[in-house]
Amino acid sequence: AKTGYEAQMAAAYISLINRINGIAERDQYSGRDIVTLTDEAHLIVTNELLAPYAVKIVKMWRKLSAWFWLATQDLVDFPAIARKMLNNAEWWVMLNMPEDELRHLESFKKLSEAEKNLIRSMQS
Repeated sequence: AKTGYEAQMAAAYISLINRINGIAERDQYSGRDIVTLTDEAHLIVTNELLAPYAVKIVKMWRKLSAWFWLATQDLVDFPAIARKMLNNAEWWVMLNMPEDELRHLESFKKLSEAEKNLIRSMQS
């Protein structure tokens, strides 16, 4: 998002998520899950208008079989409020990462030695 346009981005993103929420409520008994993927997620979780809203959506959508997937290249970009979203995540999909980021990941998610070794094995 362009600097200075955070409010406009928040309004557009909330409108989009509200539309998806309406579909999720309407179709909650259809047996079909909804997956919403947001790339460059740090733009959402660092926005003071969007972060609290996103936390509530994550909790609410779990009951509706709708999943709020966030993609980012660096977990360090996630502020404290995003911890609630990450703690509620059902799925984690990880690509290769340096050792320092793996240690940072452990502040959000408990990993076994086997899981850490699997992540380390993904180095390109």
